[in-house]
Amino acid sequence: MFSLLILHCMTLFLCLNVTVEPGQDAILPCEAPDSKAVIVVEWRKTDLGQEYVLQYRDEQMDPFFQHPSFRNRVDLQDRQMKAGDVSLVLKNVTTNDTGTYQCRVQNEGSLDRNIINTVILNVSASAGCLQRKTLTSHFLLLQLEHIKNF
Repeated sequence: MFSLLILHCMTLFLCLNVTVEPGQDAILPCEAPDSKAVIVVEWRKTDLGQEYVLQYRDEQMDPFFQHPSFRNRVDLQDRQMKAGDVSLVLKNVTTNDTGTYQCRVQNEGSLDRNIINTVILNVSASAGCLQRKTLTSHFLLLQLEHIKNF
């Protein structure tokens, strides 16, 4: 499955990884091209089928096909979409939110919703611990190396 994600990200040209701890808010970045006005923003999680995480059109959220687990937990970082910013804010994340998300945009004058980028979200209680463990291991190795050379 991991190689599938890498291949999927390579074909889309832009794939980002975001790692957060449970309970935190996650920002999944996405920037639409500046050429034309954005009329629809759609965020999807690849394992949800036809239901979406967020759909914003006609200057408001459209909850009709929104997956229930995302209701009242998502928003656009900037509803005015200044400079094409259509980043998703996912509040109070849980490990169930881990997965692959796609940002799709429909521009004025188009009927297509194009995938702008893919974000792989990893929600892990050990996200912070892994970084601290690595730093501690490097520090201990440096101390041992210093003692050995003394």
